[in-house]
Amino acid sequence: MNDYLWETEEELANNTLTMNDWLDHHIDDTWDIIYHDGTYAEIKTDDNLVYEVHASGNGDFRSHKVEFKLMYGDAT
Repeated sequence: MNDYLWETEEELANNTLTMNDWLDHHIDDTWDIIYHDGTYAEIKTDDNLVYEVHASGNGDFRSHKVEFKLMYGDAT
């Protein structure tokens, strides 16, 4: 899965806030949050794929990114 990039009008002071913003406003509404702690989450997609999700900045406090790493499932 490709990285998810977005910008906010207000600065987010840390990557935990970035993850919270993604989970609150940007995650696909058909996905389930299995685990969430700070800048890390695990999600299950509607295709039964489970991904690690890592939140970070993307150059400044208004640019953000989450990266996905497949934990298990068949992504083909």
